[in-house]
Amino acid sequence: MVRRQTLQIEAEKRSFLRTLLTVVSAVLILALILIAFLFHRYSQSSSLIGAAEEKASAADAQYQRCNQELQEKRSALEAQARKVTQRSEQIGLLVPKVINKSASETEIATLANAIYESPGHSIELPSIPPGKILRRYRYRSGDQVYSYLLVAGAFDGKWVLFSNLMAKGRPK
Repeated sequence: MVRRQTLQIEAEKRSFLRTLLTVVSAVLILALILIAFLFHRYSQSSSLIGAAEEKASAADAQYQRCNQELQEKRSALEAQARKVTQRSEQIGLLVPKVINKSASETEIATLANAIYESPGHSIELPSIPPGKILRRYRYRSGDQVYSYLLVAGAFDGKWVLFSNLMAKGRPK
């Protein structure tokens, strides 16, 4: 009887150990599967992070280029606005002199250049321009000589002074 109990206890121990081994094996297999899944996610996320960093650096480079282009465009627009303001001031100062017949030939040539650079190559006059200014003028700018012809006309009851570019070249 004692021997049977001993054999039964030993059988129960073996059965328990076999069950325990089965459970531990199942847990280890699940742990390996979980580790493989986590490693896959880790490697996938590191490649996504690398792609995101490359995309961010490309976007930063594009931002720098666009910002530089914007600064260049702004400076060009500011220069153009200064030029338009300067031209408007010249026209505003010279038109009264031309109407009063007190402008010199150099001032009239400067006015002809400013009018030509204006949109439409024309300006409105407050009154009838003197007839002696309606002729050809030479204007020097750097190493270029421009030849302008001033022409007046009445449109819709307003007098308009046109400046036509006749010739452009280097001085001889």
